[in-house]
Amino acid sequence: MHNYNNALRGGLVGAALLTLAGCTGPLFGPGGFDNATLENGAPPELVSRFREADSDGNGVIDPTEASAAGLQGLFTTLDEDRDRQISEAEFINGMQQLDNNQ
Repeated sequence: MHNYNNALRGGLVGAALLTLAGCTGPLFGPGGFDNATLENGAPPELVSRFREADSDGNGVIDPTEASAAGLQGLFTTLDEDRDRQISEAEFINGMQQLDNNQ
């Protein structure tokens, strides 16, 4: 029984590693599971606009990137948690709310 449990555990670990190998980034960052979920429900034009504004590709828009992308006037509105970075979720949620209010 002991050998069976070790084999089963090893198989589950191997399957998890194979699953994670398909990710191109950290679990919660660019290319991770959170973005895959978000992108499936997000309008492609907003995802594309976020990625263009995130010029260094680190998964957030900082004040310098926001300014370069013409978003400086929206920065404080989009930065919901006030961490001086706009995540993809904050960007998409904020832009959708702005569109709904107009």
